[in-house]
Amino acid sequence: MTAGRRSAVAADLPGSGRARPRNVVFAVLLLVWAAFLAAHAGPFASGSDQSGYLNIARLLAEGRVAEQVREIQGVPMRRFDPWCFTPLGFRPGPDPDVLLPAYPFGLALHQLAASRLVGLRHAAALVDVGAGTLMLWLLYRLGRSFGLTRPWAAAATVIFAASPLTIHFYTWAMSDGVATTWCTAAVLFARKSSKDARYAALSGLALGIAVLVRPTDVLVIPAIVVAMRWTRGSALWLVVGAAPAVIGLAVYDVILFGSPFYTGYGDMGRFFAWSHFWPRVIHFGRWLGRFWTPLAPLLFLAVVPRALRGDRRALTLLVWFGAFVVFYAFYRFSNEAWWYLRFIMPGLPAFLLGAVCEARQAALWVAARRPATPRLRQAGAVGLVLAGLLAVGSSLRWVRHYSVLELGRGEKAYPKGIAWMERHVEPDAVIVSMQMSGALFFYSRHPIVRFDIVTPRDLERLLATTRHAGTPVYALVFEFEVDTLLERFPGVFEDFGQSGRSRLFRLAPGARPPSRREPG
Repeated sequence: MTAGRRSAVAADLPGSGRARPRNVVFAVLLLVWAAFLAAHAGPFASGSDQSGYLNIARLLAEGRVAEQVREIQGVPMRRFDPWCFTPLGFRPGPDPDVLLPAYPFGLALHQLAASRLVGLRHAAALVDVGAGTLMLWLLYRLGRSFGLTRPWAAAATVIFAASPLTIHFYTWAMSDGVATTWCTAAVLFARKSSKDARYAALSGLALGIAVLVRPTDVLVIPAIVVAMRWTRGSALWLVVGAAPAVIGLAVYDVILFGSPFYTGYGDMGRFFAWSHFWPRVIHFGRWLGRFWTPLAPLLFLAVVPRALRGDRRALTLLVWFGAFVVFYAFYRFSNEAWWYLRFIMPGLPAFLLGAVCEARQAALWVAARRPATPRLRQAGAVGLVLAGLLAVGSSLRWVRHYSVLELGRGEKAYPKGIAWMERHVEPDAVIVSMQMSGALFFYSRHPIVRFDIVTPRDLERLLATTRHAGTPVYALVFEFEVDTLLERFPGVFEDFGQSGRSRLFRLAPGARPPSRREPG
């Protein structure tokens, strides 16, 4: 290594000369961010995704990859549709007594590793805090690798941190934030491989883990292809890095589903259509403009001609963000709510860096066209700071509007409601549920019946057998489900009590579900 290169490397190390105060400040800010995430984290097995991943982590901790259907005393389970006894986050297996996980196991592996330090009930919070903190460091370093100066890279990092999506998905036990972190790492290491081919192995490793977390993260491959300087060595290192995760995912899918090309999601093709494209593209653009002001989408559009002229950095950002947008623009559910932008979240670092890079290019162009006086430079600096503050302020306005800071901690209603239920029901009770069914599988040992799937006729047969066996039956639902439960099965359940957002019902004496045909 030459003296010049040694000095360049040394200048970038945390403990080196002039870099030390700056790195200390950056480290302190990252610790503050980690503490912020920890204070608002919701490490709870709650809805379908959150309970699904934590239930997989529980199974892996027990040395299993599948769950057993929980038997109901006195009920011949195989005479009913197995979906009736399948909680959220699972699907029936070929054997009707077996439940297969519906989600990939990558996030669950993170949670399993974290559980060795803090226990499974707090593991999701540690994963979110770790991934969220690492994400800001990666984004800053990636911004620097794309030519941004320290203030510009820091500005991009702060703007990203203030986003409702960032806060939401690094405080919820879901895969989107973790997937974004690994995709960003994959692109950063791909760019660094131009100096040392061995970084390609780290890029492949990050890519493999990203795909374990969410299989559609393969969409980041075009960005890796453009970002890397391809040699025989870098290509080999990339394959070596990615191989363990790819092989592990294939083996897992073969064990559970009999094929490396089949997943717990089932047939997703029916949810994609050409007619979905433009409404979802408009949805993405509208919400990105709301979060980061309309200036952000306009600035990113300037990346396109730069990429078409062969600018490697611009092309990397374009194919990175574009791959996720194009794919999910055809997906039926991508525009159901603002937070469904989570699907394109692994591509948002490219969008934001592209916008910030173009803002910097615009500032440099203006400075070159018009020699700057001290006053003009001050005015320009103030304008840029105000634009950044406006983007941050716009995000924080939506954070406040949707109470994003409370969403993660609000999921505590699930374990709290189940703990309250446990104090009032018999140990062998059957729990009729839907939204809380996955959480029930994580926090309790009760068998469940899905009230959104079981038909009135099947429920009548089931209740006849439970009465004969003396098995108690209750229903545990959230407030928003009460009307649906009572309309679907009128006269079957009577109110028992409420705790927070959870309402408990018990079987009414002599209740018989109406034997009517289910509507369409």
